[in-house]
Amino acid sequence: MATMAHTPFVHREKIVVEDVIRGEHDRNGKPLLKRWTVTWADPTIGHTIAGDHDIRTAIMYFLHETDFQEEKIYRNRADICRVLGWSPGKRTYMRIEKACDRLMNVTFTGENVQMKPGEGRYSRIKFRFIDAYGFVDREGYLRRAQQTLPLDYIRISPEFLEAGRQASKKMINLDFYRSLSRPEVKWLYSFADKNLYKKPEYRIGLRKLRRRQGLGSAPDKEIKRQLKTKCEELQKKEFFTYRFVKEGPPHDPWHLVLHPGRVFHVLRGRRGKGRKIHDENVSVLELAQYWRTRKGHPLNGPIDRSDQNHFVDLLSQTNGNVQVARTAIDLALDSFPGANSPSYVLGKSYPQRALKEYQDRQQRKDAELKLLEEQKRQAKIEKQLEEETEHRWNSLQEDDRARIIEDAETAIRANDGWMKIYNRMEPDRREVEISKRAIGHARDRVRKSLRDQIRLFGDS
Repeated sequence: MATMAHTPFVHREKIVVEDVIRGEHDRNGKPLLKRWTVTWADPTIGHTIAGDHDIRTAIMYFLHETDFQEEKIYRNRADICRVLGWSPGKRTYMRIEKACDRLMNVTFTGENVQMKPGEGRYSRIKFRFIDAYGFVDREGYLRRAQQTLPLDYIRISPEFLEAGRQASKKMINLDFYRSLSRPEVKWLYSFADKNLYKKPEYRIGLRKLRRRQGLGSAPDKEIKRQLKTKCEELQKKEFFTYRFVKEGPPHDPWHLVLHPGRVFHVLRGRRGKGRKIHDENVSVLELAQYWRTRKGHPLNGPIDRSDQNHFVDLLSQTNGNVQVARTAIDLALDSFPGANSPSYVLGKSYPQRALKEYQDRQQRKDAELKLLEEQKRQAKIEKQLEEETEHRWNSLQEDDRARIIEDAETAIRANDGWMKIYNRMEPDRREVEISKRAIGHARDRVRKSLRDQIRLFGDS
């Protein structure tokens, strides 16, 4: 099923993928092989190309919406553009039609395959991916003539749908998919997303991987060079880490070893060793409730799967902080109150702006805490200084204390400014006030001599 799960873009006439069926043998006692062969029915149309993977991804997106139950997909070319983030137009529509032609030309041939659990194996079965398609130009076309369903459609073969129903299905993250630069990188992302699921490590021979891609043979050095540029992009995005190791058999000695990265766990809803990155019963639900509250929508009802994925993406871009994610929603809705989908919040750098606001608030909060700590430290020093000053003052001999007070009083009487104030007082009161000021100045001298060492004591 790996071949069907990842329709290859190829430059050869056919591609063959084989797997040994455990516990089953043929008439000669040899292990039974399950074989899928991908060929092209009409050589004049040509093989699929790398860009066709985008169209196939959009079609698979529509199939996931119906859980692979609808054989006929009523979608037009504008819907495909919407899923892929393309701008609708004549050239884009032509590209979609040509890709559908090539995808219609893809033929799957299975040998010793089982289409349904509990049924026997087909010794041989053959079918296509797309059976037919029809698109309508909107010029001069009245939509009301459609009645209930649009005329545009893509019909998938019943055998492919049945195979899809029996497979483990998980749609890739479209926002991450659209962020990748080239179709080859997108294909590698889809392939790794499937094969790294619930695995701490995935290994595959370089030549085997190249056959899975439907590419012709090449020297190992060239395969590594081509893969390195694709793997580097995904590694920079923290989707996986990779390395090349030489440990395989002679016919395929070099292996690509992948380990899931942080973003892989985010997109899969986990953080390391199977733990969830966000508790969806708390974080995602809380964001959904907040979104509905801001939009004035009813709070009851299940969360749409696409909205849930958007909320998970929002949490991943805001480091799992629900408060920051809510700020991003506020920024988006304050800017565009008419936004109907949480996907709008992921655009225009709203998560990054919210994260920056949060970081700025944290910096201000840290600065305030630092200032408060400094004020507490200074108060502690002042208290210790006052206590030590009192102790030193009381420890002085009477003669020393009298001498310091006398020196302070002499300095006050020599100060014209102080005496100008005191000369306005009654003589008795003037002498009392001068004595009080002299004692205060004398204590301040003791306090000043202690300040530096008391400060050191306060730091300790």
